[in-house]
Amino acid sequence: MDKKLLIPLGGLIIVICFFLPWVKACDTKMSGLELATDEDIGDPAIWLILVTGIVILGGYFLLKHKSNLLTLACSILGIVVLLWKIILPIFKGELRELEASMEIGGFGTILGYILSFIGGVKNKIK
Repeated sequence: MDKKLLIPLGGLIIVICFFLPWVKACDTKMSGLELATDEDIGDPAIWLILVTGIVILGGYFLLKHKSNLLTLACSILGIVVLLWKIILPIFKGELRELEASMEIGGFGTILGYILSFIGGVKNKIK
């Protein structure tokens, strides 16, 4: 696979996975959109994940070769938000009473950030 395609592929995966189930809690699956907009448990910080995915895609197509630094920054910011708001609370057991677990959208988002980051690093090094 062409390493230049890792950036838009990762960004596209992030955007698509935002709308897939991220978390399963109390036998209910919730997408990133639901986690960002829910009245009770919603957190506006989750919107940063969708925004970073869109910026990665837009930066790649609009800025071409100058998007590497933007891609790296967005990948780091997005994964930090995902870790802080979703992954760490689940694995630390803070959501144990809700029987929370990660779903396909959460894992796909992580994969998208990893692909974008690798694409940004590989294009920066050459």
